[in-house]
Amino acid sequence: MTKTVMPSFTHEDPRYYRRGEGGVFGRMAYAARRSITFSEVAGTAAAAGLSNIYYSPADPTAGGTLTRWGTQIMWDTVANELKEFWPDIRARLRR
Repeated sequence: MTKTVMPSFTHEDPRYYRRGEGGVFGRMAYAARRSITFSEVAGTAAAAGLSNIYYSPADPTAGGTLTRWGTQIMWDTVANELKEFWPDIRARLRR
């Protein structure tokens, strides 16, 4: 939903492009902002809603759906931060 369906409707590019320059806080903000694009938020919400089909009838509550949605947004943000900073960390470790 977040990588194909919603981006094709919104004409957004779902790929993460590393900034690689600038200050740490600016790069952190850039990586975090890439997790809150419309297609990312809406696609993740749709996926969390559709996942209710999988869970038993007692489990698909609004709170559970919001928890799944928020958790996925959080992990997408963590992944973007790692994509942004891992090349720098790896270069320092190899010295």
